[in-house]
Amino acid sequence: MRRSFLGVVPVTLALLSSCTGMVQSDLDQTHEKLTALQELVNNANQNLSSLQQLVAELDDSHTVSAVSPVGENGYDLSFRDGKVVRISYGKNGVDGIVHPLGVKLGKDGLYYWTVDGEFMTDADGNPVRASASDGKDAIAPVLKATEEGWMISLDGGNTFNILTTDEEMKGVGVFKNAIVDPDMIRLVQWSEDTLKIARYVPVHVSFSGQPRDTVVICGGETLQIPFEVLVEGDTKDPLVVTSGTDGTYFSEVKVDAKTGAGLVTVTAPVDFTEGYTILSATCDGASALKMIVFQPRVTKPADAVIFVPVGKDEGIRSFSYDANFDYVVSSKEGSWATALPNPEEKKVVFQFEENTSPEIRMCEITVSPKNNPNFVVTTFNVIQASSERSVYPRKIEAPAEGGVFDVWLTASTGLAYEIRYDWISTPGFIPESDFVRLPIHVDPLPEGVESRTGTVDIKRGSTYFNQITIVQKSSK
Repeated sequence: MRRSFLGVVPVTLALLSSCTGMVQSDLDQTHEKLTALQELVNNANQNLSSLQQLVAELDDSHTVSAVSPVGENGYDLSFRDGKVVRISYGKNGVDGIVHPLGVKLGKDGLYYWTVDGEFMTDADGNPVRASASDGKDAIAPVLKATEEGWMISLDGGNTFNILTTDEEMKGVGVFKNAIVDPDMIRLVQWSEDTLKIARYVPVHVSFSGQPRDTVVICGGETLQIPFEVLVEGDTKDPLVVTSGTDGTYFSEVKVDAKTGAGLVTVTAPVDFTEGYTILSATCDGASALKMIVFQPRVTKPADAVIFVPVGKDEGIRSFSYDANFDYVVSSKEGSWATALPNPEEKKVVFQFEENTSPEIRMCEITVSPKNNPNFVVTTFNVIQASSERSVYPRKIEAPAEGGVFDVWLTASTGLAYEIRYDWISTPGFIPESDFVRLPIHVDPLPEGVESRTGTVDIKRGSTYFNQITIVQKSSK
């Protein structure tokens, strides 16, 4: 009897074919898993290396000058020192997160490596430094995947220790997300710790206000002019401001490099001429200019001498005074004469107390710029009559070069004077409102004479009214 294996053979072949397919499928799955794991290893090591470079840039306070996308989940970060760091984010394991690796700041201001958000430690229990400091190099971890689990090396790949024995080999993660803003890059790690990296903004320097200002000033006046410099952008270079003039003015600049607020001190020549000062501000290669043009202060003052009667009924008077600048009026503290400016009506209003003394009295009221109150533009000499006959002043201190000095008297008629010195003379009495003015001329002091004293006697008829003493001294 013949046995046929025709029916058997096909069955055996089918079983063999099925087994081979199963093995091939397992091999394919293993290959895909190993390929995925190797991709995770490469990606994690690349990001750890990138993170090490980022820490170095942060330690040196470097900023990012350019950001270039790489694929769907990555960027090239170009720093101002020329280094380029590539990061990728979002991928983390095959089935989920196992171990987030990253960095964060320690209490000493240095960065340290972390595992699951906690500081990573070496064999001696010390935190593993990610920042290079004190001559010590930082350490970048290196990962690899084995059958035992994820392995980590802290010596550049020479030796490895087990990081996790997770059988599923899901993987590790570094960067979870990247947020790119105009002024800042935020790299969110899987540990939720965020690295903030400032972006470089080109420096721009400018003066606030107009590039050209006009300032009024008097001959010989020293004026402080405020200014402000605006510095925009990313720089550690100091702000420097200098000034230059047309040669007839003197100027000096002081500026707060942090705030940009400054003062330029300008002194005009005594013989006034129109001129200018140019301010130059520079910072990190950027610069700006500001010109200040000077024009003379223009005033239309009242008479230099103001005569005031005795009575208080006429104690308020107004005098014309116009100027091309804001001004303040002041008198000596406790003075019997006060003044208030009235720029709208272009006048100054004076108010005087009644003179109840038997003496003539005199005071000075000064006009000063509001922006420079210590500088006097105009001086009003206020003279008030007395209730009796008197003379003012009773003593004249004349310089060596001599000159003409006014003496003021209150008296009715019958005045006379007597001079017994040939270096003193006068043209005589001159009526002035409620007063009588006596101009006294003093000759220059002779060479070799250090000082001399003379008198002018004022009489009314044959009775001595008063005596004026003239003292002249050498300036040497």
